[in-house]
Amino acid sequence: MIIVLPTLRGVMFTFAALGSLGIALVNVSLGTALTAALLTGFVAASYIMALFSLFRIHVERRSNADGVADSKAILPVVIINNSFYYRQSLVVSEKCGFTENHIFNYAVPPLKSHERLHINRQIPALKRGFFKLSKISLLGGDPAGLFKRRRNFHIPGEIMIYPKAVNISNLPIRFKRRIMPSPTGRLLGVAGQGLSFFGIREYRAKDEMRFIHWKATAAKGKLMVKEFEANTVDRVIILLDSYYKSTGNDPDDNNFEFLIKTAASIVTYLAEMYCNIYFYTVSGDIPMIHLFGDAVRLKTEVISTLTSLEPGKVMLDDLLGEAMDSFPTNSIFYCLSMSKPVESRKTLELLPEHDIEVRWIYAPKQYFPAIDPNEPRIITPGKLKINKTPNLSPFAATFKTDISTMLRNE
Repeated sequence: MIIVLPTLRGVMFTFAALGSLGIALVNVSLGTALTAALLTGFVAASYIMALFSLFRIHVERRSNADGVADSKAILPVVIINNSFYYRQSLVVSEKCGFTENHIFNYAVPPLKSHERLHINRQIPALKRGFFKLSKISLLGGDPAGLFKRRRNFHIPGEIMIYPKAVNISNLPIRFKRRIMPSPTGRLLGVAGQGLSFFGIREYRAKDEMRFIHWKATAAKGKLMVKEFEANTVDRVIILLDSYYKSTGNDPDDNNFEFLIKTAASIVTYLAEMYCNIYFYTVSGDIPMIHLFGDAVRLKTEVISTLTSLEPGKVMLDDLLGEAMDSFPTNSIFYCLSMSKPVESRKTLELLPEHDIEVRWIYAPKQYFPAIDPNEPRIITPGKLKINKTPNLSPFAATFKTDISTMLRNE
């Protein structure tokens, strides 16, 4: 079924044409007849041009790559003019759930005869998740803009929008004076760790005397030690609170999305390191998600989990209680929470005694107010009280917090 709808301008011209016809029938004269004929012919010609504006024009979808939130996703299409005539400009419209208004329109320039125009549509991706694409619409009309024509093409597709991972220049993963390797080299903390000889450096506190290199010491005039390649694997635990009642009111910029970006940033950084990751969270009605393995292998799995993660029905205390039984010793624990661990707080305070260093990032929904275009986004001072103890002091994140700076200073 072909539908041609008038624009506001078209409605006005149509009523003007009908009015002129009525006047010409009542008051027959050459002037009224010419005016009625001119307006009626103009409206009729515009309708016919709009009716055939998309005749023999087709669209094809090309395979697209996945995107990242807060950037532009590329959805390529090919517009084909199968006629012998030049065609005027048109609009490609598609429903995309990851955009601001869920509809994205792209203007296509005029097409030459039998032209195949390849277009890489760059669409701002504001939401993470897995999105199915179903229909592409072509919008045409007449040159005067009186009528518009829509033609739909049912072309299925899909795209994954991953959460944004903030670039972190340095993540201080240190535990008991041991230093993890950096992306640019293998930094070793204590002489003698490992099996393979790595080099010679100056003596540092905690180095064992039996690894002193006496010849280098005599040559340099100061203590030098033999350093070996590290063979220990550091462990990083990430627990992400997803309790739905603790999630902020703003659908796009809330504390839950902030913590997802934080987790994605940590995992992306650790993927360049030599370490193991233990990841815990809950999504919807799914029981606790527990992923563990070396950071390089686990990165894709964790990022995919974060992409489709939804607020869950498990409270932070329950998640902590279930997860802590499998926490490895000699590890660093990132607790990313939206609510305070009331029942588990004392347990968290005891974790350092078991060689687990706790780094608690607390993002309460009160610090992520909903965005109102008519009012500034502010936090009321003293609205939230955070109890701090010598053994457990959370970092309180707000909608203004820079993730890179926050993690670098942890």
